[in-house]
Amino acid sequence: MQLLRAETHGTTKVFFLSSAVWLVVGTVLGFVDATHLAAPEMLGNLPW
Repeated sequence: MQLLRAETHGTTKVFFLSSAVWLVVGTVLGFVDATHLAAPEMLGNLPW
């Protein structure tokens, strides 16, 4: 599978796909950090 095919607006599609991935990653990490600030004991038993 070739990521950047010679199709119309291929670069734009990849840009929006990577933006959506980073949106999900940032949202999940933000939720984990907010949970850690609000209830630090909730994530205290997880090994790093």
